[in-house]
Amino acid sequence: TYLCLTGKSEVLLRKYSRKLYDLLKRTHLNYFLIDKLRGIKERGYMMILLTASLDIIAENFNDLDFDIVIGSKTYYKNGKFHRMQDLYGKKHKVLEVLRRHFKEIVIIDDLPEPEFYLIPGVKVVRFAGGNNHGET
Repeated sequence: TYLCLTGKSEVLLRKYSRKLYDLLKRTHLNYFLIDKLRGIKERGYMMILLTASLDIIAENFNDLDFDIVIGSKTYYKNGKFHRMQDLYGKKHKVLEVLRRHFKEIVIIDDLPEPEFYLIPGVKVVRFAGGNNHGET
């Protein structure tokens, strides 16, 4: 990742991340699941997207009604990519912090980190994926 991003301008990376999001939205999002999550949100629950994807990609998902979007943090120096704090394999650490602030957490993940199951008060639902038509 560093080799591909190092020295690239933040403006350019944001432009490419939006194009990637637009492609993903058309071809890979499971709208059946998104609709189910929106129904849960309507009952008063907060929706948080926690992903190891770069924050500049993840923040595009705000338009799907997530209350908070957390991704791998990118850092820039003089407007150019400098480094990142990768969440791959470390999302459980963020969940441990979130657990201190929420009474109940339900994780829906296609490949949950093993540590998720060890966090008290966290329920893990493994979602096998699927397509835009709600098939899993």
